[in-house]
Amino acid sequence: IPAGDVSGWIGRVWSINDRTPDKGIRLSLSVDVALRSGPLGIGLFLGNHETYGIRKGSTHPHSPTIISVGSPLYDIAANLRDGDMLRFSGTFIPFISPQACYDSISYSTQFALFRFTTIQRLGSGVLLK
Repeated sequence: IPAGDVSGWIGRVWSINDRTPDKGIRLSLSVDVALRSGPLGIGLFLGNHETYGIRKGSTHPHSPTIISVGSPLYDIAANLRDGDMLRFSGTFIPFISPQACYDSISYSTQFALFRFTTIQRLGSGVLLK
């Protein structure tokens, strides 16, 4: 799984919601990358919340990753819809061990916890070649 900071990555909004206690935004993206060799590879889904394959306690301690109401990213994220294509930057939150990383793989999909620092909406229905 990727680690550290990334910049200018492209992804598609897989889910977005503000059903958190403080109305902060949970954002999940699918990213078209091959994480290993072979005909199938592994799809990458990343998000700023612990869900699906990401279990509490499987990552190193970290500050909150939910996009807070009133933050600079909130106005951008609040206008996103499922399926929107984005360019984004941020930081992957590392797993506590290789086993914790392996445990977050489900149905040939790797899930990763991510802290967004920039988000740019590229459009809806955009196809990349």
